[in-house]
Amino acid sequence: QTERVNIADTNTEYPLEEVLRNFETILMEKLKDFASYKVIITDRYHGTIFSLIANTYVIVVATKDHKVKTGTEWFKGIYDNGFCNADSLEEACQIAEQILKSTQVNEKNDGYFKEKYYDKLKLYFEESAK
Repeated sequence: QTERVNIADTNTEYPLEEVLRNFETILMEKLKDFASYKVIITDRYHGTIFSLIANTYVIVVATKDHKVKTGTEWFKGIYDNGFCNADSLEEACQIAEQILKSTQVNEKNDGYFKEKYYDKLKLYFEESAK
């Protein structure tokens, strides 16, 4: 079986006005697209985040300034089964080939960031405003 390979980014073809009107629908379309793959290779932070949200294994390729790779340090110990770093595109491709040959199903990422951060934001701002 030949795997589907695609080159894409997190940008949208929709005009800003349409994005503002249909934000949730457009975002869900993008996340469903990310979820339709077994593995994603990216050198962008948004690609990493979208992949983790979509429960799609992501291989993060180091960029010249290592900003994205350094950003993934936050995920270590939390999403170890959902991502890895690669120092080159060649290494990323080798890792992807191993994943594609594997029969292991992607684990569902837990709600760590939602529970630890997002659910507490409203309360935090309310407390700060007092």
